[in-house]
Amino acid sequence: MRLQSLPNAITVARLVLVPVLVAGAALDLPGVALVGLMALAFATDFADGLLARWLGASSAFGARLDSIADFAFYLSIPLVAWLAWPQILLREAPWFAGAVASIVVPAAIAAAKFGVASGYHTWAAKLGALTMGLGVLALFGLDLAWPFRLAVVVALLAATEEVAITLVLRAPREDVRSLWHVLGRSQRLAERS
Repeated sequence: MRLQSLPNAITVARLVLVPVLVAGAALDLPGVALVGLMALAFATDFADGLLARWLGASSAFGARLDSIADFAFYLSIPLVAWLAWPQILLREAPWFAGAVASIVVPAAIAAAKFGVASGYHTWAAKLGALTMGLGVLALFGLDLAWPFRLAVVVALLAATEEVAITLVLRAPREDVRSLWHVLGRSQRLAERS
């Protein structure tokens, strides 16, 4: 395997972990094993992008693949919770609904406008992924709810920014740093006209 393709291979590994996690939960795999698999999946979410930038292997295909893997993984978490930790899912149901909305709503709005889901990878979304990873692991590994709840708030703020970016953009784009960057670019383009 070429070193340049390693980031995409890591992203594919995250995709492969989704059915493994769901099957593991359905087959009553011990909670510690499920938490370990989730930790591995969250680690791949950070490793693929960092490695792609470090190797100079960033691409539109890799960004799109990463978005698909993120979407599948993050949406599998409530299903895994329902199968393995139903009491936690019920107790935290409004927060899980917020987490799901933070993923589905921006993607649906971008798909309605551009015909493809968003894949902006904003700074806020990266912060949301970091806090969500820590929050989910704390929730299922330690039964600590507050880190997960904080992560949902961060994810909802990131989702709000993604919706705003979609409303401002005229065409779909990958790897947008922030709404601030989009507005600055739009302003520069308007000044040139």
